[in-house]
Amino acid sequence: MSIIQKLIVKEWFTFFFAALIGLLLLLTIADLITGLLRSNVTPREVILNYFIEFPSTLAKTFPVSCLIASLFSINKLRARNELTAIFAGGFSIADYLITVLLCSFTIALLLFGNLSLIQPYFKSKRHQLITDSEDKFQNLKKQGFINSAVSGGRIWFKSNDYFFSFQKFDQKAKSLIGVQSYFLSSNYLLTKYINAATATYNDKSKSWELTNAIVYDSLDKTTFSRPEKIPNQKIELNQTPEDFIEIQSDISTLSFLKLNDYINRLNEAGINVNEYMVLLYDKIAAPIMCILFSLLACNALFYPSRRGSSMGKNLAVIFSFTLIYWLLNSYFLELGFSSKVNPAISVFSLPILFASGIIVSFYFQSKKV
Repeated sequence: MSIIQKLIVKEWFTFFFAALIGLLLLLTIADLITGLLRSNVTPREVILNYFIEFPSTLAKTFPVSCLIASLFSINKLRARNELTAIFAGGFSIADYLITVLLCSFTIALLLFGNLSLIQPYFKSKRHQLITDSEDKFQNLKKQGFINSAVSGGRIWFKSNDYFFSFQKFDQKAKSLIGVQSYFLSSNYLLTKYINAATATYNDKSKSWELTNAIVYDSLDKTTFSRPEKIPNQKIELNQTPEDFIEIQSDISTLSFLKLNDYINRLNEAGINVNEYMVLLYDKIAAPIMCILFSLLACNALFYPSRRGSSMGKNLAVIFSFTLIYWLLNSYFLELGFSSKVNPAISVFSLPILFASGIIVSFYFQSKKV
């Protein structure tokens, strides 16, 4: 690494960590004051909740800190005429952009690791640290398919030749409670309907054993089928208890790879996974925004001799920009959660918009140089 690159990296990371600390202090004060004003929690629980949510807070502050790092480091070099000297010495704008890109890429990797591993780990400890955490803190409520069950409190599955629903899964007993099964023929005609109190998994036979089952058979025939009560009935299902354990798990405690596997299992079962795809994609989009925000502030490189803006003006622009970004990002994510737009579109619309703006801006700025 050359002396010029070391100078750029030093200035960039100095402003990055200064901005990160400043933003974290502001958010910390706001979170702690809000928590302490609540009557149903103790100061200890407020502090524990803050640390549990700390990895999520980093996801908000890292991109903005990257923007501040690029903007203020360039302004500092420009104010001391070092930027002009750097370019006069043969160090090109492209070289500078590559250096900033590498700095922001390092931060993006750290953020991805934070969202993929550290955040789920912290979330998994909340019930051990805070009693009745879901009732006390809205942000600590469980996230998963069990909260998105269809009206009536039933969870539905679909396969090629059957679909069924149940009310609850007893993990210890490996039992489905309140089972209703519908079996189809090859031409998708209803052939059999089973209503059972429970369906318990038999590890030896690898099948589900029904209790107090009422069976309607030969429903595709012209004659009317009479219900038949069968105390013990076996059915073959593609799903195992492990599938239902994952379905009822709290997805906020799943790492990136486990969350991806969780989504694939739900998708194979014919369940709408848009909400979970948004959570998965967001773990990728947030690090990408770190890189884009770093490059966004590099437009000043095309005017190395121009005097930089005042500190107050820069802070006002960054503050306004940050609020707009957080509001737009929350709005687009909510569109994806509610399945109003495709998950990929809801998550990656802003990164694509910023990337397009940066490319167009750099193109026209390079024409003027």
